[in-house]
Amino acid sequence: ASTVRLPIFTAGGLPFVEGTILLPDGGHATGLFLVDTGQPGTGIVLASSFVAAHPSLVSGPRLQQALSGNAPAATLIRLKDLQLGSFTLHAPIAEIGPAESSPGNPRLAGVVGLEALSRFNFVLNQRYASLYLEPNRRMREPFETDMSGLLLRASADHKLVVAAVTPGSPAADAHVQAGDLLVRMEDKPLTAANLGSVTAALRSTPGAMVHLELERNGKPVRTTLRLRRML
Repeated sequence: ASTVRLPIFTAGGLPFVEGTILLPDGGHATGLFLVDTGQPGTGIVLASSFVAAHPSLVSGPRLQQALSGNAPAATLIRLKDLQLGSFTLHAPIAEIGPAESSPGNPRLAGVVGLEALSRFNFVLNQRYASLYLEPNRRMREPFETDMSGLLLRASADHKLVVAAVTPGSPAADAHVQAGDLLVRMEDKPLTAANLGSVTAALRSTPGAMVHLELERNGKPVRTTLRLRRML
């Protein structure tokens, strides 16, 4: 596979690259994306000002993903395509960022993070103002998000806690509740150390049946989720 160089635009000491989103109405929107290899989740976050300037981005389905505490739900959408240089990421999932407190750069489109960049072998060379991209074996993998509706976190005593449940999700249908402890999955004992593997398993195979054992108020609760794409 060929390697492509994307020029970097530096602002405030941070690296940005130009990207183009194909809009549902057939148009396109080009802007600058902050390159953030530490950005978790969907791998793409869109600035709310960019979304407001291109309202057709949110004309299709969206997913309100529950967050823990009193934080507002995260809004996820599935883009048509994102073009980085000569490469196209097909149907990636993006999160809409919170409203900016100031207008900022009018060309700011958002953030491109690890889940998107992991489709490439990449080198970020700020000295030479370049991002080098070479497609790898993940390039053709579909972009997926959680298919369970469970938001999990690790507790101070190394247990897996259900921090929130997305309404209308498989977890909600299975009567999982925020505050439950996730003790076993497919009869395998779980601790906080399994957070990454459990999260990956819950976004992997639509239609899969996942058997869970929970602990609620000190009592065991067994239930089964049928994973499904919610976006």
